[in-house]
Order: sequence, then C-alpha cells, then structure tokens
Amino acid sequence: MQRLVCRVGGMLQLDDDIRIVVHGRLEERVTFGVVAPWHREVVLDGVALRPAPQSDGGCWYLFSLLNVRAFLVGGIEVRLSAPGARPGATDGHDTIHLDITGAESVRLHEADARAMDDASVRRSHADGGWMAWLQRLQGAPRTA
Repeated sequence: MQRLVCRVGGMLQLDDDIRIVVHGRLEERVTFGVVAPWHREVVLDGVALRPAPQSDGGCWYLFSLLNVRAFLVGGIEVRLSAPGARPGATDGHDTIHLDITGAESVRLHEADARAMDDASVRRSHADGGWMAWLQRLQGAPRTA
C-alpha cells in the first residue's frame, strides 16, 4: 500500500494505463476523473460505472465520493482518507490523502502529489490511539 497526499487538480499515473485526476473537493466530497482502457473497469460501491468513450479507444469516468470512501480501477483500490483523520495533518482543503493498494507502479508529478510517511500514523496508534490524540488536541481540562 502506498500513502499519498495529492492536491486538487493533481494527476496520478497507476501502472501504465490508468490516470486519476482529482477534480475538486468540497468538505468531505471529492470528485475524481479516471481515464483507463476498456478492460480496466471502475467499480464504486460494488457497481461497475458506465464509461464515456474516447476517440482513442479508451474510456473516462467522472464521479464523486461522499459516503463511499474507495473505488476500484482494474483491481487497484484507491481509498480516500480524510485529512482530519490523520494526526498532525496540516494540509488545507486543496489536498486529499489517498491509500493506493494493488498497483504495480504509481507515478506522481512532484507538483501534484507526494508520498506520505506513515510513521506519524503508526506512532499515534502506539501512543494510545484516537482518544489520546483527541485529548492532546483539546488540551488540558478547564474549570469555570
């Protein structure tokens, strides 16, 4: 699994034939565009999406994720992770966090995305999990 931080408008190249573009983000809703060959089916919540044909013989998809947090492209899982779910995340509304599973290669343009070090995620679970993280965010208890 690869963990990535991708900016809105950024593009990822999965294997040799799949391109994923992050078109937009509004709060928890993220809109993706996917360009893939016909044999690479896009599945969202167990349902294969209907592609729009391209002149070069490929197909493209445009969809948003809100309640469903992942989709499959030809057996490669792309999972959306909310930035607020990661302790220490300081990225704004112009970036998203993605977990990519099953891709033989993932190519990133440096201006569009970066690989994420998951040491802070591992450390937060070792330190007591989400409750300890929440208490650190809230600070010391106050009395009136």
